[in-house]
Amino acid sequence: MRRIDKILEYIAEKTKGFPEEALLQCEGITAAEIAANQNMLRNNVSKELNELLRADRIIKIKGRPVKFLHKQTIEEMFRVHLKEKQIEVNSLGEILQTGEREDPFYSLIGFKGSMRNQVEQGKAAILYPPRGLHTLIVGQTGVGKTMFAKLMYNYGKHMKRFTEQAPFIVFNCADYYNNPQLLLSHIFGHVKGAFTGADQEKQGLVEKADGGILFLDEIHRLPPEGQEMIFYFMDTHTYNKLGESERKRSANVLLVAATTEDPGSSMLKTFIRRIPITINIPPFQERMPSEQLHILKHLLESEALRVNKPIRVDPEVAKALIGSVTYGNIGQLNRISSSFAPRDFWTASARIRKISDWTSKCCRATSGKGCSTLARAAGKAKNWDPFRPSCTSLPKEAMPWKKMCLSRRSTSTS
Repeated sequence: MRRIDKILEYIAEKTKGFPEEALLQCEGITAAEIAANQNMLRNNVSKELNELLRADRIIKIKGRPVKFLHKQTIEEMFRVHLKEKQIEVNSLGEILQTGEREDPFYSLIGFKGSMRNQVEQGKAAILYPPRGLHTLIVGQTGVGKTMFAKLMYNYGKHMKRFTEQAPFIVFNCADYYNNPQLLLSHIFGHVKGAFTGADQEKQGLVEKADGGILFLDEIHRLPPEGQEMIFYFMDTHTYNKLGESERKRSANVLLVAATTEDPGSSMLKTFIRRIPITINIPPFQERMPSEQLHILKHLLESEALRVNKPIRVDPEVAKALIGSVTYGNIGQLNRISSSFAPRDFWTASARIRKISDWTSKCCRATSGKGCSTLARAAGKAKNWDPFRPSCTSLPKEAMPWKKMCLSRRSTSTS
């Protein structure tokens, strides 16, 4: 690796390690620090730093001593686009105030990785003339379908497709799936006397969402007659309230729906044909390892901020946490990280460490075969206490390795 590349890599890593507060208080990396860490001559380091500044790769913080920061890392951390070239400022705050805000998708972990195609689809759905494209988001429970829909909405405002006051209405079709009449009343509204108990006219979600986005979660719970009314609205942008015979009402609404089911088996084919874009959100275990770690870090940082206590997790605990995620994806990982209350933190982390240790011992004898299956099984076993381990309480998918686990346990306790 060239000397200049080593210096740039070092500045990038150090910049990532600074808290945002420290960066705003003129924290940075000095030429002397780089020279000492990389075993280089100070003059050579200064020469390369000047070259990196001319190439617009770093930011120079003036003062005594002069400090440097990695420009791209600063843009990612603060979610801004710095148009200025060869930046030399007294403090980072000077340029952050004038920086151009990036689109909201920039904050999505993996927007340039495993979520790149999904982000491009989401942007196309918002920008396609004249009104955008109705979209179906497909993914397992807990992958972030609602969050993705909200990012689409924020991107629409960012690109001036929606006004700042445009509504984002969320409705879960499962709430009234056993009462189709009430479900349709919530979505389209009803007139007085439409059904027993309809004492006055009611505004529906379609009317409320006029000029913005209506997000229909678990849309596979929508009855066939509801799907027919939705796809008619997609075609004509007109609808009628429950109890009306003519479709004389109109609304400019972009529909974004979400489902955990296979659209082909759970919804009408005529409905699916009218949705031009289907976005598949990958499950947590199919995300890149760096993204999994970044997601865990974000969740733990949020929990530490919520409880106002530092949370420190060693690498083995982090691996066990990531490996324990199964059906619940990011939502499940969030619930696990939220259980790290200050008074229970050491107990919780010790339990996870024990799980990691036991599963490693149990599956080592299998030469690595089935190790991840056993780790996931141990992680979600409700009655499996690692401090008083009983391998017989592991879930069904761990059956092939229970005997091995028992033998390992008896060996280690003897």
